[in-house]
Amino acid sequence: MSEASKTFGIWDNGLNTPLAFALARAGHRILYHTAWDQEYPTIVETCLGDGFTDYNIERCDDLFLQVDEIDCFVFPNRGHIGEQL
Repeated sequence: MSEASKTFGIWDNGLNTPLAFALARAGHRILYHTAWDQEYPTIVETCLGDGFTDYNIERCDDLFLQVDEIDCFVFPNRGHIGEQL
């Protein structure tokens, strides 16, 4: 990665993976999170964003456990106001 590359923490609903790929293609590291914390999550909800490490995209179950590594948080959807503060 170049010196200008950043680590982006993306909090998504699963519909904005093209944004993650665009940032990764630009040479940035992506920590990709989708909310799955409900009483009975399905395997689909817990795996969105997994399997793209070759593209510099990593599935992250909790962005706030890696907050020191993230240069910029991205919330492409409305909501999650408490997390954005």
